[in-house]
Amino acid sequence: AADVFAPCALGAVLDNETVPALRSAIVAGAANNQLAQDRHGEELHRRGILYAPDYVINAGGLISVAQAVAGEDASGAKAWSAVCRIGAVLSEIFDRAEAEGQSPGAIADRLAVERIAGHRRGAREAKR
Repeated sequence: AADVFAPCALGAVLDNETVPALRSAIVAGAANNQLAQDRHGEELHRRGILYAPDYVINAGGLISVAQAVAGEDASGAKAWSAVCRIGAVLSEIFDRAEAEGQSPGAIADRLAVERIAGHRRGAREAKR
């Protein structure tokens, strides 16, 4: 039993055994691939346990790497601004999940697809 279960080391820790045993209100940790399968995120949702999708909550590291690869200061204002938006993105995911009656993981996946498609459209339009 805990207020928050925070898997921060190993992936796939949320599985057929651990999900039913959880007695926490929130799952939010930094480990990658915390769900053994997508259905475990759905089960957390059905049980009323708020799940913060791992690739959203720990996006700061990827943001920093992307800035460095782009030749920008990974600890500069642009990177910091992007990291500061993680909370707003999580709020959007949680709000949409509640409004649509879906799990945060499903909403986060859909939001990622929407954003990637938008960037691709923007890149195609920029080439014209």
